[in-house]
Amino acid sequence: MLKRSLACVSLVTALAVAASAGAFAQGSGGSISGTVVDSGGGSIPGAAVTVKNESGASFEAVTNGEGVFNVPAVAAGAYKVTVALAGFKTAVADVAVQLNTPSTVKVVLEVGQVSETVNVASSSELINTQTPVVAATLNADQLNRMPTASRNALNAVTFLPGINTPGTNRDSTINGLPESFVQITMDGVSNNDNFLRSSDSFFASVSPRQDAVEAVTVVLASGGANVGGSGAISINFQTRSGTNQFSGTAYEYMRRPSFNSNNWLNERNNEPKNDVKLDQYGGRVAGPIVIPGLYNGRGKAFYMLNYEQLRFPNSFTRSRLILHPASLNGTFRYLVGTEVREVNVLKLAADAGQTSAIDPTVLGLLQRIQDSTTTTGLVSQNSDPRTQTYNWQSPGKLFEHQPTLRIDYNVGENHRLSGSFAQIWVTRDPDYLNSADVRFPGASNFNLFKSSRPLYSAALRSTLSQSLVNELRLGITAAHGSSNFGTPSSTGPQSFMDQGGYAIDFDPTTPAASSLTNWHNSSSISWRASPTYELSNSLTWQRGQHSVNFGGSLLHVTAWENAQTFVPGIQLGFDTTSDPAAPVFATNALIPGASATQLGEARELYGLLTGRVTSVTGQAALDPETNKYVAFGPRRREGAINMTSLFAQDSWRMTPTFTLNYGLRWEAQIQPSLITPISDLLYQPFIGQT
Repeated sequence: MLKRSLACVSLVTALAVAASAGAFAQGSGGSISGTVVDSGGGSIPGAAVTVKNESGASFEAVTNGEGVFNVPAVAAGAYKVTVALAGFKTAVADVAVQLNTPSTVKVVLEVGQVSETVNVASSSELINTQTPVVAATLNADQLNRMPTASRNALNAVTFLPGINTPGTNRDSTINGLPESFVQITMDGVSNNDNFLRSSDSFFASVSPRQDAVEAVTVVLASGGANVGGSGAISINFQTRSGTNQFSGTAYEYMRRPSFNSNNWLNERNNEPKNDVKLDQYGGRVAGPIVIPGLYNGRGKAFYMLNYEQLRFPNSFTRSRLILHPASLNGTFRYLVGTEVREVNVLKLAADAGQTSAIDPTVLGLLQRIQDSTTTTGLVSQNSDPRTQTYNWQSPGKLFEHQPTLRIDYNVGENHRLSGSFAQIWVTRDPDYLNSADVRFPGASNFNLFKSSRPLYSAALRSTLSQSLVNELRLGITAAHGSSNFGTPSSTGPQSFMDQGGYAIDFDPTTPAASSLTNWHNSSSISWRASPTYELSNSLTWQRGQHSVNFGGSLLHVTAWENAQTFVPGIQLGFDTTSDPAAPVFATNALIPGASATQLGEARELYGLLTGRVTSVTGQAALDPETNKYVAFGPRRREGAINMTSLFAQDSWRMTPTFTLNYGLRWEAQIQPSLITPISDLLYQPFIGQT
């Protein structure tokens, strides 16, 4: 009941963390603001401002009485800002827009004809005087120069300041905050795996590929009222867009053992190089949507398609603890000082009239372990004479493929529709990442990992007037996808036939012997997903020196997990309170010089060889249809949570170098609801009113 209850708490926690994180999904672009002045520094009101990028997106604004203009909700990338007014020469400036960070430009108009054009040299401000946002950005050129082995753009983020990576990239933290405080978005849509929020903050549901990303911004602090109220970190990716020019890339990244030197541990253990052979193929095509004779989308419709495939046959060094071969016939080896002494525990038991026959199933299992160590790898003697260490190269294969597609369509002059899709398929055979490969060469029990995770995003940017801009966004993550840890063919009952249909566990009660490696890996499988659906809207109103932004969002998060245990577990050992052979190992009279710990080790060896069972474990699942328990049946837990948020904020540009930002955010998180009757029964004690 305790295990079942803890599982329920974990699923409710996953839902709650997912809901709090979803508040950061809004705010996927940047903005361009600036001032227009004459050669004497006086403000110029009424100037027409046109902002345009290479993908045909065009936005218009008019400077106010103070000569200020603002174009909100624009995608990251390069833009041309054109300013025109009768009696002045037309000025053109190049501006780079970053995610979640305002870009500013100062344009000086010279007296002349509108038909005359002056190119203005512009540069980004060294200090952001528009918002208090603390952020760091990597653009497409920087990402493609980053030395990442997997071309996962999320790994490149770990090079930014404030990010600490104590182990693998997935374990990274930002500014010392808990890992659950990190939110990842792609095109404004949540891209976190909600089941791993508290332990793997840098794991994305869909990996952002380096060649498919236009920019990534890490918002470290002061994100504003539109991006959440809990003050956490936000990592925002934006996919590339197509332009009026056709472009593309093609590449292969290859690794072979012959290119590398051996690592230090393998050299020390006289082992060969790990068999790492990586091939990563990919390519990107982008441009206007053109169907000869049917449709010409130049200046109106654009696409970007990226595809990557990774094939990674590899091997990993595994270390297993096994018994000394002499132990298989009952010989207990122990140290007294520097002397190795031996005594046969089976003979001691026989002399005392106790069972001395070796259990045939256990003997067959131990013999298979010994035989497997002769096929490959190296065996070394430990300081403890009872055991040896077996090191070998466990083979595995990784296969990934992921398409990323983005479509941009200019619906008239005032509306731009954008949509993106990405999905990753992953197969690890076996699941070496979670140490679920076979324990020994020739073993049949392991976990096969398969996962399919999609992400959809759609956005409509509408210029309602010269002072009103609206952005509507819809996102769906992980719908119709799942991650599967194990399959019936790799982990099912047939993989335990060489153990008599049981999961035999070498788990004696004495700590010194508890690390003996079992023949099998796992007796259960699980599969899970956490689909997320979100809808958000943001309206920006430019009024004099004020840029008012308000909107809201709806978030619906579901989480489900299925699992099944296939065979009973048997734990072998020695019960000192009731075993009739206990007096044999009570003192060191028969095992001269043995310490109390060594007497316990002798008992455990005897219990293991004679097949003494200390416990039998199994699992029964409650069938939601019959409300009855089914032995070794599948079990399912499923729940959902909803959240609503509203916000309003103002950016008041009081002077050209001073801007006051203030706002409010309201969030309502509804208590989790349980979808399956079993979940409702189990979760109820842990759900309180919110």
